[in-house]
Amino acid sequence: RVQPGKWKLGNRIARGSFGVVYMGLNEATGALMAVKVLSLRGSDRDLHELHREMALMRAFSHPNIVSYLGAEIREEHDQLCIFQEWVPGGSVSSLLQRFGPFSEDMTRGYTRQALQGLAYLHSHHVVHRDINGSNILVDDHGVVKLADFGASLQLSDAAGSRADGALKGTPYFMAPEVLQRSAHGMPVDVWSFGGAVLQMVSGEPPWFSYGVSTPYALLQALLERRGQTPPLPADLSAGLRAFLERCFRWDPAERPTAAELALDPFLSED
Repeated sequence: RVQPGKWKLGNRIARGSFGVVYMGLNEATGALMAVKVLSLRGSDRDLHELHREMALMRAFSHPNIVSYLGAEIREEHDQLCIFQEWVPGGSVSSLLQRFGPFSEDMTRGYTRQALQGLAYLHSHHVVHRDINGSNILVDDHGVVKLADFGASLQLSDAAGSRADGALKGTPYFMAPEVLQRSAHGMPVDVWSFGGAVLQMVSGEPPWFSYGVSTPYALLQALLERRGQTPPLPADLSAGLRAFLERCFRWDPAERPTAAELALDPFLSED
């Protein structure tokens, strides 16, 4: 854990609608960390979501989930700083920008690990709601960790669905039931996870080639092609194609659970 006042901010790593992420230094131990800086000047709903995110992160303990190291309020700036494990490789999205699409072997290794993290979340009744390449991190040893729980929600039970009026997630990765603002639960993560795996091998988000720019336009494109997967690279193996087809089933009840998906034949190939 990080001691109050015993840390420093370094270079900015990323910026998003949620706030800004910086490299940080734990001055008590010398360890590097990531510091997520968020404004406390938002609405009561925004502040409630911040508290929910921290409460969830405090409860997580898994090698494929980014570790929570504490938090501190900077009262002079009206900011909340959340301290997290430093993952030096960055996100899958940033690796794709640097190296291009991944091989199927590399994708298989990352997928196995990320699914372990997702299955852990779901076993604790937590739906992530924003699985995509920007929220899957990789350390310098190739260990994959799920991150960014700002949209996450804890359900009352494993089978529970929860209606939520706000669109949560990253548009190209949103499941149809999210885009339709319907009741949704853990199957939305399986759809989004399929999108992240497709992103690994193609270098682009799912549906990117359709050129839509809003969630509404994406929903219309999905409705016009109901039951179809996003465009898949022609050179995909039969195993990976079948894996993705399972993730992109339109009916949430027909999608496998994360634990079932972890047993998919594609992931057992050498």
